[in-house]
Amino acid sequence: LGTTVAALSIALMCPRAPIDSAMVSLRLYKTGTADEKRDEAKLATALRVAGASLATLKQERCYMVALEDGAPALSAGDASKLRWLVAETFEQDKTSCSPGLAAPAASDAHTMLLEVGPRLTFATAWSSNAVAICQSAGLRSVARVEMSRRYLISTAEPLTPALRAAVSAALHDRMTEQVYPEPLQSF
Repeated sequence: LGTTVAALSIALMCPRAPIDSAMVSLRLYKTGTADEKRDEAKLATALRVAGASLATLKQERCYMVALEDGAPALSAGDASKLRWLVAETFEQDKTSCSPGLAAPAASDAHTMLLEVGPRLTFATAWSSNAVAICQSAGLRSVARVEMSRRYLISTAEPLTPALRAAVSAALHDRMTEQVYPEPLQSF
């Protein structure tokens, strides 16, 4: 009964839009990633070089899932299975269907929300592996899974366009990744 209730609550917490082959139909957000200290050090160095200092850095990963063209929405059981695959075995509570980071108020010149993920022109090798794992687990309608990193960054100084560019450059690889100015609706 506990598993059924958990699966149903996940299905209700994760609203899904009508699906076509390119639409992101489900997002899962995960906090407490292993990259946090490395990213914080890279960002602090980049800001210091640009003449600014990091006040706070919060981050999460976003897993975007697209289903096959014409596939029905995931059942509660399948949504629960997908969440289990994304979450770490002993850290289920760190994975949610709701983002943990919210965009700052427009008047907040010291804080920015940055989302970085793979370039949209190709499916990543990570996605191919994630889809293979989903299909092996019985989630046959999963067509693509991509992961982005979301950062909520606050600096002691106002974030000028030059500082925003320095932040962006420090946190992504221009060859394989891009900044998403808005949450992705499709791949």
